[in-house]
Amino acid sequence: MHLKPRDVLKAKGYSTGVGFEGAYAPKEIQSNKEAFDIIMEGITKAGYKPGEDFEIAIDVAASEFYNKDTSRYELKSEDKALSTEEWIELQKDWYSQYPIFSIGANLQMTLVLNIRL
Repeated sequence: MHLKPRDVLKAKGYSTGVGFEGAYAPKEIQSNKEAFDIIMEGITKAGYKPGEDFEIAIDVAASEFYNKDTSRYELKSEDKALSTEEWIELQKDWYSQYPIFSIGANLQMTLVLNIRL
């Protein structure tokens, strides 16, 4: 399965180098939605049915793009800076569109104590 997303990336002309934790990290991806769509296409091309045979686990690492000075989540590739509420709503949208069963670090850690999803 792990090679099918690479095939999708190659077909788009995207780089297929791997990032810090071993996942593909193409700089050409324009949005998080596009990344999810590539994963979904890879699942399908591998012969699996998303949501039935295969689900997605993500580690958001939100503290990596949370700006403490502005209290906003900065999605630089999408040119967005979201409030905590907007960030939660965007995540809810992803969870309704994609078979995500596990998430990690989806909020800046200092906020987790005060907010319930």
